[in-house]
Amino acid sequence: MKLPDNINIMSTNYTVNYINERSELDPVGLSILDGVILFDINEIRVYNKLDKETKFKTLFHEMVHGIVREMNIWEIQDHENSERIVDSVAIGLFDTLIRNRMIEVDDDEE
Repeated sequence: MKLPDNINIMSTNYTVNYINERSELDPVGLSILDGVILFDINEIRVYNKLDKETKFKTLFHEMVHGIVREMNIWEIQDHENSERIVDSVAIGLFDTLIRNRMIEVDDDEE
């Protein structure tokens, strides 16, 4: 499966950019993020130096953030463990789709 350049989340289109510098992912300068969703400019950024499977997991994580926001799920957005909750849902969804052969991540395709 090819990594997308655009994603539509609940009728909002996001450009997906693969970034080579972690500093471009983190607006506060911690430089530890693998990805970020920028709601104000409809952009998802994913660290390009990750392996393909991790890029997909990161993309799923950011997509879940987008869904949570679009659906106004404040119980997750305002929860102190929101990152852990979003990550758990994203990884669970990704794993379920892979195991059931609904998506396939080939390292050959970029």
